[in-house]
Amino acid sequence: MARRIPRLTYTGIGLFMFFLILNSCKSVQLKSSLSDEQYKVLNDFFDRSEGYTYYYKTVESPPWEQLFNNYDSIFQRAWAPTKITDEELFSLLSEKDLKTIRAQIKKNSPVVLNQDKLVNLDLTKRKKKSLAISSPIILEDLAIIRRIGDSEVPIFILSKNENGKWEYQFAFYQKLILY
Repeated sequence: MARRIPRLTYTGIGLFMFFLILNSCKSVQLKSSLSDEQYKVLNDFFDRSEGYTYYYKTVESPPWEQLFNNYDSIFQRAWAPTKITDEELFSLLSEKDLKTIRAQIKKNSPVVLNQDKLVNLDLTKRKKKSLAISSPIILEDLAIIRRIGDSEVPIFILSKNENGKWEYQFAFYQKLILY
């Protein structure tokens, strides 16, 4: 006669597997953070004197990779004043760069920001009356940041100057659908 395994054993194995999977998911979430260079982008670009507070996590939704499908999708949403001309933007962003940016946006997930590494941003856990930012995307001497507010979503293109400081070059808007 075959030996039966008690039901309690199946329950125990199921609970063990559940907690094992839950623990591995938590460790994956804790590992994701911004690099030192991404914090440098945020510190160089944002100015505390603006008086804004920012949500304590990066926000990666709604999707925005389609904004980098081609140059027209950028130029149609351009925001003045820009520091560079459209022609200079062509030389700054290649088609390959647009593809890389789209891929990085798709793979980004929210990250808890470390207040100790931010000298120019005040963070809050309240979403209301605060702005949110995406994780900076860096391609060598080029960076992209999206800032999300109640009524506007500017996307900023920065470049690194000869002193290693990140500077504003160009901005355009993501269209918001308000309900």
